[in-house]
Amino acid sequence: MAFLTSLLNSMPGAAAQGLAWGVMAIGVYITYKILDMADLTVDGSLGTGAAVCVLLTINGAPIGLAMACSVLAGMLVTGLLHTACGIPAILSGILTQLALYSVNLRLMGWGTETGKANLPVSVDKYGLLVSARYVRELALNNPLIPLAVFGSLITGLILLVFVNRKSHVNPYIVVLQCGDGEAEAQARALLEASTRRCAVKSKTVREGLVELNLDVRLRDGDTGFVNALAGLEGVRSAVLVSYNGDYLG
Repeated sequence: MAFLTSLLNSMPGAAAQGLAWGVMAIGVYITYKILDMADLTVDGSLGTGAAVCVLLTINGAPIGLAMACSVLAGMLVTGLLHTACGIPAILSGILTQLALYSVNLRLMGWGTETGKANLPVSVDKYGLLVSARYVRELALNNPLIPLAVFGSLITGLILLVFVNRKSHVNPYIVVLQCGDGEAEAQARALLEASTRRCAVKSKTVREGLVELNLDVRLRDGDTGFVNALAGLEGVRSAVLVSYNGDYLG
């Protein structure tokens, strides 16, 4: 009986934490399903944002400013690694995720001279909207109520906006054979104008022949540009092939 009582007493706190960590699940859903990017950054950046927010709060910063800074702190690293350094998206996310575990501990110790993994923010000292202290009370200050309401609203809004949006664009390879450099330039210009994205994966040059393998993303599923490519003067053949995005050629 004592075990059952202890279990029931711990469930409100566990439910409150589950609702809070549900935000991380939404972050993973957005990156994987909506942005079509294998990114695990949110596993570490969620803690980074929380660390920045708590650190600024206990050092006297307004709650609104602390929350804004926490958002900025968690949104930059992976993007810079991926775009500026050319590191693949999934590896950028893994590197950031692992590095932020140590960064979060340093942040928690910086400015507090404690180095602790937990920094308490008391509702008695700071203007917090909710507190786990009241998690067992059936009242408006119970954190389960606003977490459930705002969590449901945010999740519903995300699903409403993105549920009918096509979340994945299939990659294709165009295998192009041209007779000379002029035909190659014309074919490249046509591809860039007719597709959402066009990137050279490989190029082979032989006497009287230029062969290109180009990664492309179709615009509204239109494949008519392949016919136009084949009709260009100097283009010997144009082949469109679907693949899984991992080019091994």
